[in-house]
Amino acid sequence: MINLKTSIFLLILLSCNNFTSDKITSNKNELNEKFLVQNESDCLVDTNVNSYALEKDLTQLIGDIDNGNSDPNFNYILYNNDLTEKLIFFFYPGRIKNHCSYFVVEGINISDSTVKIVDCEHFISGNGIKLGSDIEEVKSKLNMNFVKTSLNNDTIVFDYLVKLNNEDCINVSSKYNFPYYSAKYVFIRNIIVEFRFGFVYP
Repeated sequence: MINLKTSIFLLILLSCNNFTSDKITSNKNELNEKFLVQNESDCLVDTNVNSYALEKDLTQLIGDIDNGNSDPNFNYILYNNDLTEKLIFFFYPGRIKNHCSYFVVEGINISDSTVKIVDCEHFISGNGIKLGSDIEEVKSKLNMNFVKTSLNNDTIVFDYLVKLNNEDCINVSSKYNFPYYSAKYVFIRNIIVEFRFGFVYP
């Protein structure tokens, strides 16, 4: 039985389709200084979706991924069990094999039975963010100094960018060896339809 919130989310998804036309791209163009968090007291980074973690060996979960090419947009995609969501893994050139550096979760509407489906209802971040949640629920779980942008009457975007080599983030910086971490949360009619987070490609 589909509940009311899920029905609203699916209607938004069908009417708005994708937020952008270039969904499958790396985030190196997201290094926008206007989103840079200043004087962040804590280094607030989300590092996993379901059981998949950034910069951890994913071989046992998704198999052997050949990310030895030079394309920073090289990716691998999984779909949830009812084909309403997809999780995109980005594997950057020069990183350790089968270690993902950036996640994108977005809503879809397909019926292709040949795609790679995993047994899950939602792709949920470590902070508990999932598609279909309302904006106030997401804000309560983020607990970060994001930059809010209204693109139009229906669409709102939360952006978060933090420099990992500052004092508050030194542990994260030394662990992952990336200079920046970014996150983006997209809402249409106050319902989240996409979120993405991870490390900015150098």
